[in-house]
Amino acid sequence: GNQAGYILGFPQVTLFQDYNSSPTHGFNAVFEVGKAYNLTLGVFGKSTLAPGSTLQLSLYYLDALDNRVPVGATTVTYSPAGFPETGSLRFVDYEVNVPTVQAGDAWAGRHMGIQLESTTALAVSTGGNWDFDNVRLTVVPEPAALSLVLLGAAGLLGLRTGRDL
Repeated sequence: GNQAGYILGFPQVTLFQDYNSSPTHGFNAVFEVGKAYNLTLGVFGKSTLAPGSTLQLSLYYLDALDNRVPVGATTVTYSPAGFPETGSLRFVDYEVNVPTVQAGDAWAGRHMGIQLESTTALAVSTGGNWDFDNVRLTVVPEPAALSLVLLGAAGLLGLRTGRDL
């Protein structure tokens, strides 16, 4: 379709999903040690938003008091040039990147959450909304594992080149 959902551009309007919000059929990803994460989300800001309106995308974990603690975040800022309205919605991909999780990180082994929060100031809120679609969460290969794969591929190429001589 044209959109998976939308969020109003008023202060602190928030959409979030984590394991605690629905443990029986919710989001059950965990920040695993040795892995890095990338959240990509297609966003479209409607022209009813005031220029300078902001939306924060984040990956978080819940602390012992169930507070959402951001691990990585990206702020999207509305401008008519950045989100031109044409015949159809043209989503722009924004990313939140979490570097490789270390054993000593407070979020290591904790359930992961995704949050979209309007951080637009009340003084510039116009009642507009942000549309979003195509949410993707990926595990980024470890640099060491990627190096081993590339080294193996180079070795195979070297064997093949040696045979061709």
